Amino acid sequence: MDDRRNMRLELLVGIYSKIGTAERIDDGELIARAEYHHEDEKQYGIQSMNLWGLQDHEITFIYSGGRLDLETYGSNMRRSVEEAGDSVKPGRKLRSATVTSIMVYDSADDDVVAAVEVHNDKTVHKMSLNGWTINRVALVLTDDRRVVVDRRGSSLSRRLTRIAEI
Repeated sequence: MDDRRNMRLELLVGIYSKIGTAERIDDGELIARAEYHHEDEKQYGIQSMNLWGLQDHEITFIYSGGRLDLETYGSNMRRSVEEAGDSVKPGRKLRSATVTSIMVYDSADDDVVAAVEVHNDKTVHKMSLNGWTINRVALVLTDDRRVVVDRRGSSLSRRLTRIAEI
């Protein structure tokens, strides 16, 4: 693995380990997985009766490799959704779940860049009574120090641009 790409990956894993739990996996192109869980409850009175509780999940998958083609991109996205499905169970308390796929590659085919730019995936569970799941994707291209994000990944753009410029 390229030293500069490895340094960028270490920075990403370090950032996500401060937010929640992050673990290095190194399973093929999947390098790391990070998870953040937040539950907000409203208590009432002396007896601490629980009026409501809402849960938010964020699961981030970090992939890396040399050149990203459309087949590998699709495989990475399917893997993120499948593995996140084991952690996020729609239920009465679920408000939102965000599945983020960050792909750090040296270069990518033009059709992959186009697929990332038009990506828009949101799943509503039982007409939003059991929350929703948002899938977002970000692509960091190290050769030309470019970051490509989908519409829902725009909040990641600034952080990833700083990492790409290293």
